[in-house]
Amino acid sequence: MAQVDKLECQYSYEDGDDMVFLNMESFEEVYLLWLYLLWLYLLWLYLPWLYLLWLYLLWLYLLWLYLPLSGLLTP
Repeated sequence: MAQVDKLECQYSYEDGDDMVFLNMESFEEVYLLWLYLLWLYLLWLYLPWLYLLWLYLLWLYLLWLYLPLSGLLTP
């Protein structure tokens, strides 16, 4: 089981490949790799579209699978 905590943080500065955020409750610095943040942003941005694409492809597959069985494509 995973534990997920929500922190209120403010961006402070970049340190090499890391982005440093300040935890507003404890004033500790939180280091995150900027590539990880970019991956999370892209996932958040495109996940609904990928889900719709998956549903569309599933619908096409079911049409391809069951339409010939219904006799609509036979001469």
